Formats: sequence, structure tokens, C-alpha cells
Amino acid sequence: MKTIKKVPYELGVLPDTLPEAKDMVPGKFYFSEKFQASSHLCPCGCGDNVFLPIGKDDWELERHGTTFSISPSILKRLGCKSHYVIKKGVASILEK
Repeated sequence: MKTIKKVPYELGVLPDTLPEAKDMVPGKFYFSEKFQASSHLCPCGCGDNVFLPIGKDDWELERHGTTFSISPSILKRLGCKSHYVIKKGVASILEK
């Protein structure tokens, strides 16, 4: 039976650019207001940088006070092929 792994994320709002993958911290979701883009390390633990464009035709970022949600779900087509959702600052991913 597969289990759901829960990984908490903290929203980091940046004024300009997104950090390089080597400078990223697990559990931090980076969002650039200037470029309407985000980046975070995959919650499965593979270490891949996941880049998401944010906007009405891409992913939407909804803030809930100190937490946030992303919709729709995130599906990595390359690498680990993880599929997960981030709701109220927590990524829910099926463990392999």
C-alpha cells in the first residue's frame, strides 16, 4: 500500500531573481513577484529544482496568511516523475 508523504514548505517572496539550485534550501518555496515565477526543491527528496511560472494561464499561487497553496497539481514529467499538490504550505506526495 502506498502512503502519502507530507512535506512542509515555507513561502519565500523575493523581489528579483530566483536562487540557483545549489543555493536553495529544502522546504522553502521561492516566489519572484517581479517575474511571476517560482522555484523549489522536489518534495520527494531527489534534489531536483522545480520551476513553475505563476499566472492565470499557468500555476496559481494563493496566499492564506502565512501559508500558501499552488494549483493545479505539479507533475514532473522528467527525472523522478513525482506528482504532488501543495495546500496550505504542505506538499502531499505519494511515496514510491
